[in-house]
Amino acid sequence: MKKLLGNAPRHPGMWKSNSNSANQGPVVNHVQVKDQGADEFAEIASKLAQLSRAGQWLVMVAPPTWQYKQMLIEAGVAIDKVLLVHPKDDIDALWAIEKALTSGTCSAVVGWVNGLDQRDSRRLQLAAANAQAVAYLMQPEYASGHLPASNAISQVSHSKSNSSQSLH
Repeated sequence: MKKLLGNAPRHPGMWKSNSNSANQGPVVNHVQVKDQGADEFAEIASKLAQLSRAGQWLVMVAPPTWQYKQMLIEAGVAIDKVLLVHPKDDIDALWAIEKALTSGTCSAVVGWVNGLDQRDSRRLQLAAANAQAVAYLMQPEYASGHLPASNAISQVSHSKSNSSQSLH
């Protein structure tokens, strides 16, 4: 897939993390999903519930049509802190994920994207680390060639959140 985040500045030092976030480990979790990821989403729902109790937003970008709301309720997620973003394409989805991560008001961002190259993955990783938010990027198995090997699904280690449409 082409560079999804477009014409961002390409200065070599632009996407370096600050010293505080360097020791925090990965905060962007790449999750390979089958179909639309209902089983994989169910596995992370309890982590999302913990993060939602921090009082910040849980942002879901480009969620599929299956019953994720019921899974969130059953896991104990604070539904009044869930925001939905329905972008028109993957470029807008990645933009929304980055903006949610950098807003400073999100504890977690879950995004469904079809492909992600190394540069865009690193950019989201730095955005998440600097905001101290957690991101889960749900990607189809066929897109696994775009995944950085070091970031296949890992443990949640941070909290913060952001906005668009509340889930009720």
